[in-house]
Amino acid sequence: MKDNFMNIEEASEFLETSTSTLYEMTTKRKIPHYRNEHRVYFKKEEMIEFLKENVIPISIEENSSVERKRYFHLFLEKVEVI
Repeated sequence: MKDNFMNIEEASEFLETSTSTLYEMTTKRKIPHYRNEHRVYFKKEEMIEFLKENVIPISIEENSSVERKRYFHLFLEKVEVI
């Protein structure tokens, strides 16, 4: 996979959430994604932008992994995924 795309496992690791949560978000069209036959891909730049717009008002790159996970889970609650 090219550097700017992540598969479901890589995106799950990046967001520190389960793959099942990400699959549910794609089904509900809550997160930008691409499909190729039966696989789901995420563009890293779009995921960062999505998180900036929907989760926290500051840059993801500047936050620790723990903060990113906490804010992401707050977002999931907001969109009723978890």
